[in-house]
Amino acid sequence: MPDDRLDKILHEIIKQRNDLTKDQLLGLIAEKKRKIGSGFLTDTGAGYLVASELNIDLNNIGLNDYSLKDLGPGMVAVNVKSYFLAASGARSFNRKGGLEGTYRSVFLFDDSITTRLMLWDAQARDDSFATISVGEPIRVSNVTTRMGRDNVLEIHSSPQTKIELLDSHVDGSKRLDTVTLRTSDVGFARRGLVVRGFVTSDPKPISFQRQDGSAGKALQLTLSSQNSAESNLRLVLWSYRPEYETQVRRGMEIRLINLESKAQPAGSYELQGNEDTTIEFLTSSDINQQSTGEEPFVVISIGPITDFAGRQRRSMLLGRDKHTFLLTASDVSARLFDSIDSGDQIRLKNYFIKGDEIFVSNLSEDDLQLLGSSQEKLNQFKFRIQDLPNVHTAGLIELVVLAKPVAKDIILRDGKTVPMGEVLVGDETGESRLVAWRGLSDILNGLLPGARLLIYGAVPKTDSRGNHSIELRDYSSVQHILS
Repeated sequence: MPDDRLDKILHEIIKQRNDLTKDQLLGLIAEKKRKIGSGFLTDTGAGYLVASELNIDLNNIGLNDYSLKDLGPGMVAVNVKSYFLAASGARSFNRKGGLEGTYRSVFLFDDSITTRLMLWDAQARDDSFATISVGEPIRVSNVTTRMGRDNVLEIHSSPQTKIELLDSHVDGSKRLDTVTLRTSDVGFARRGLVVRGFVTSDPKPISFQRQDGSAGKALQLTLSSQNSAESNLRLVLWSYRPEYETQVRRGMEIRLINLESKAQPAGSYELQGNEDTTIEFLTSSDINQQSTGEEPFVVISIGPITDFAGRQRRSMLLGRDKHTFLLTASDVSARLFDSIDSGDQIRLKNYFIKGDEIFVSNLSEDDLQLLGSSQEKLNQFKFRIQDLPNVHTAGLIELVVLAKPVAKDIILRDGKTVPMGEVLVGDETGESRLVAWRGLSDILNGLLPGARLLIYGAVPKTDSRGNHSIELRDYSSVQHILS
């Protein structure tokens, strides 16, 4: 779909280099396409390369709404585009002087980020989110930002704030997977969490007395990242929905939306929810054990061995029937992937599938059977930049680097700083960004404009502004293509 990005690039180059004309720049773009390969670059992609060679900074062209990751404290009258997660009911409070006020707590999310939006008075009383579903795109205009009492960034409404539901066909919708934590990931105190885990105890109703003297009920249970009693996390739902008492059963995998994690005296953490917390039932309590005799998996990508909590870990992305599944091996088992390459077909024994993950208890050489290679099956997971809006699983993509990589230090909501690297890339159908976080950002170091890459295990992403990007994960690998 045509856009004005090339015109913006040409305008910015001429603005910074007034010795060049538009015709001269178009000639340089045509020459760049000829050298790289006209079937591999668009005019816009070649324009990025020309700008890079001329040392032109294009970072500030084409500003738009703020996404959650762009926000910082002290911003005034800004517009925020994100996705709806959860909303509380309207609640009353007394201001200084005895006047009554109203507030409503709303959580918005985007890739790996959740942020609380505080609505006040008229906006809080008008339940604008009653008909908005989880993951639908919204724009909140004329808001301010500040640090909350828990030292976490918040968005606050003003009398001029407007809440707008956007068209999901135009702006896309967002899956909860982007902000879903495993119970093993909960090691900090935070509101507005989305947590997924297995129920490892029978839910237990308990009674208590509220501060106003009225009687209340809570539901207590434990969750674990795996269907076992290891690493259990206690969960208490205060004033829960009555149907959860019979619907939640031991052995189920569930996802809870809008939880708060609280630090406990012993150094552990506890999850707490209330009547605003909702539960998604991901599986029943019966585990369907898989066995041999099925169509084999094709290996899409194998990541490097990494250190996680003092243990070696390695992840492999498998594909079958246009679906992808993640198999992770730890310690000695991680070395079992050394002799396996992308495109290999394997058959697994003694495994079961939960969602998009494959579990094998005590993975050994006997559980993996190599069946030869199939490039045809691997290519079923290949995509191009123009496909990003419609691709929802990781796969492989061939790209050319259009600019020098940029390294940043990103401050997370818990105050920790992590490295993030990104580089502009393109193919014959368009341009996008290749993004890598933490240790994976080192993969982008040293990339030069014009380099060709084949990314295995590339993950399509869409941000709150509808911009598409490609992300590296711990199961991704990057191959340099020699001209």
